Amino acid sequence: MASARKTRGVIGWAWVLERYGPGQRYLDALEEARRAKRGTWAFKDNIHPWEFKKQKYRNKAPKPLCPAESCRGYLMRKSGRFGEFLGCSEYPRCRYSCSVAG
Repeated sequence: MASARKTRGVIGWAWVLERYGPGQRYLDALEEARRAKRGTWAFKDNIHPWEFKKQKYRNKAPKPLCPAESCRGYLMRKSGRFGEFLGCSEYPRCRYSCSVAG
């Protein structure tokens, strides 16, 4: 298993995090992949996966809250026998729903 991880590091498709204490050979493989611009390092706008994830979740639109009284859920798009509709995320406790058009 360790050789498979090192291979991914050598070809540049694995991230090596120093805080988890990998062996020096993994850090060397990562540096070699960076220098040779292999794998993820071949891209000009390369960013760390955790930064990508932060950007992805920052750009999400807020979910509309359920208008039912004393419900803390939000509306989400669902599909049923009669087509798509907006339903509460707290179903079956809250049975609020409306058509997609409003």
